[in-house]
Amino acid sequence: MTAASAGPPDKGEIPSRAPTIRSRLVALVLSTLLPVLVFSGALIVRHAQQERAALELQAEAVAVAAVHLIDAHVRAIEPVLRTLAMQAPRIDDERPAFQQIAAAAAQHLGKSVALLDRTGRPLVVAAPAAEGVAWPQTIDMASLAALTTADGLVVTDLLRDPAGGRSVALVAVATASGGDTGAAGPAGAILAAVVDPAALGHVLRDAGLPDDWIAAVVDRQGLFVARSHQPETQVGQPARPELAAAASGPALRGRFDNVTWEGVSQHNAFHRSAVTGWTAVIGIPHAVLNAPERRAAAVLATGAVFAALALALAMFFARRIAAP
Repeated sequence: MTAASAGPPDKGEIPSRAPTIRSRLVALVLSTLLPVLVFSGALIVRHAQQERAALELQAEAVAVAAVHLIDAHVRAIEPVLRTLAMQAPRIDDERPAFQQIAAAAAQHLGKSVALLDRTGRPLVVAAPAAEGVAWPQTIDMASLAALTTADGLVVTDLLRDPAGGRSVALVAVATASGGDTGAAGPAGAILAAVVDPAALGHVLRDAGLPDDWIAAVVDRQGLFVARSHQPETQVGQPARPELAAAASGPALRGRFDNVTWEGVSQHNAFHRSAVTGWTAVIGIPHAVLNAPERRAAAVLATGAVFAALALALAMFFARRIAAP
């Protein structure tokens, strides 16, 4: 049967239509743009995730560095105290000579030092010449109970001095007596040095803390030992409950979110010192932490706008080309 004799097509049959030039041009543009957009979008999102992860790792690194700086500060005190402990007076007549040795050690350290009896009563106190004799009137001896041997080193939490109105910590070692009255020092005596939190104010910046981050060092009681913002009013005061929980909890390191006393929402990394028991908490404001994602969203939105514009132009020119 020839095409001429086949007759008209069945009315129920829908004739197939070949793709128009317009549809082909639009399909060409879409097939070109979509893979590029998807690949670029994936790269942008991945880069934003890497930036965020890098910020979190930086916070952890700053926390570790701050702890190491504080530990180094304490470790520099320890050998001086141990040398003094070996020369601690056994009888009252030896105290004047020991007073001179202690004064030289205090001048060298730039810190007040004292020989304490087992009740915490100062037997000998020496301080740098520039400071004069200053020693906390009240000492919680429970915090020094771990000094049962001459090998021990204890760093207390902050102690409030009612007279001076300041908060200080003690770095302490036992004398060589270890309970033996024939050895150096009276039985149960302790050599201790004062650590003023003001001397630790620089550690957070020295550890690499960026200016727009908020960080602190918190003792086991949840008190601020050092703080990057408003240290003059915050040091010695209670930290936020989330920081106190991190400082007293079982984990030695970790992360958590909280809101600072200034109302700044932030993500924190913390690390606890095995030497002092204090915890460095490094906070990244969420505005800083989420900035890479916001930038990525802005770039993706801009890309979507340009893709839509390209598609619109393709449809416009396809219509022009397809027009008779």
